This record gives sequence, C-alpha cells and structure tokens, in this order.
Amino acid sequence: MVRTGQYTYVLYSWGKYREQLFHLPTDPGEMTNLAVEARYASVLEDHRQLLSRWLAETDDLYESHYAHPGAIPPVPGQSYDR
Repeated sequence: MVRTGQYTYVLYSWGKYREQLFHLPTDPGEMTNLAVEARYASVLEDHRQLLSRWLAETDDLYESHYAHPGAIPPVPGQSYDR
C-alpha cells in the first residue's frame, strides 16, 4: 500500500481487482476504486512506480511474504531477478 497526499494505492496478491486506487479528498471511506477507470491511468502508474521504488529501496521482495511465491504476479514494473 502507498499513500500520497491525495491517493491511496493498494496492491493485493490475488483477486479480481488486485489494484485499488482511491482519491482521499472526495472518497475518504475508500469506496470507489479508480484503478479501473482509464482517466486515472497516469495516476495509477505513478503509484505503481512509487511502490516499486519502495520495494527496491527496502529490499522487500513482496512475493516472498506469501505461501505460494512465484504464483503471485509482481508489482507492475517490478522484477524479482535479484
């Protein structure tokens, strides 16, 4: 999960809506997933990159935290070939 000034971005390891993006000023209860809306594609990509950088900086491999590593798709833009 990444939270910026206006958005919360959440990435789940599986599910129909693995990615969720919420606009906090207009949706403080985080009820409307903007990740599925094309007009938020650039905001979504920015938040993907923020999460990807954080994972790299903290050496957090993400998929190693789950019971079935390798079965979980990586964060878009993130590679685990370290």
